[in-house]
Amino acid sequence: MHIAINPRLLLIRHRLGQCRGLATVTQIQASIEPQAGIPGVYTLTLNRPEAKNSLGRQLMTQLREALRGLKLDQAKCLLIQSNVAGTFCAGADLKERAAMTPEEGGEFVKTLRATFSAIADLPVPTIAVVDGYAIGGGTELALAADLRVAGPSAQFSLRETRLGIIPGAGGTQRLPRLIGRSKAKEMIFTGRFVGPEEALDVGLADHMTMSGSAEQLALELAAQIAQVITPPCLYLLLGLHACSLLLVLWMYRCRCPGF
Repeated sequence: MHIAINPRLLLIRHRLGQCRGLATVTQIQASIEPQAGIPGVYTLTLNRPEAKNSLGRQLMTQLREALRGLKLDQAKCLLIQSNVAGTFCAGADLKERAAMTPEEGGEFVKTLRATFSAIADLPVPTIAVVDGYAIGGGTELALAADLRVAGPSAQFSLRETRLGIIPGAGGTQRLPRLIGRSKAKEMIFTGRFVGPEEALDVGLADHMTMSGSAEQLALELAAQIAQVITPPCLYLLLGLHACSLLLVLWMYRCRCPGF
């Protein structure tokens, strides 16, 4: 028996399929929202649970858009946190990287570096809330923040050497400034994990809790900052960023020993 199919039904099914595809493409993986009850505090949330917040093209695009949309005239502090239990950020999306040409891979690393530098250069204090694995680019993202709060499950690691590469998004510069050249080399050479207590001890973390909530501790710190931050303080922060850049340029130009 022949059954006639209404062409309109086929069109509707096609359009529904397109909508499902769009829903997947437009999944919110990175966003910035004001923190309820704490004026001036905003939260940047990573939310890509199926890939442990790995840094893929879509997440990075949304992250850059979120940073551009941050209301700098209202923000006094920005928290960077994960919405995925047990993971802060698993680093670069290796599946995506495997499908890239060498040229595309190079451009993607440049994008990571530029985005993390944009976070480091924000004219408001930033706090990374790490309570889970921060691997490779995840640790580099945390390093781009002004402060780091480590929770009981925090695990920092720059594991790129195990893949035959080096940290390419600022880790080789920011980590030595925090914990010293020798300790930074040891972390990068071995690719081992650093837990919350050691992170606090060496200066990788500024605050640490082994029993409470890292998010709550970070919110309390952010609230303290928001109470005292005023425009002159923001101008001072911009000045610190500028002085840091000038110092690096001066050291490079003079070829200082130890640079």
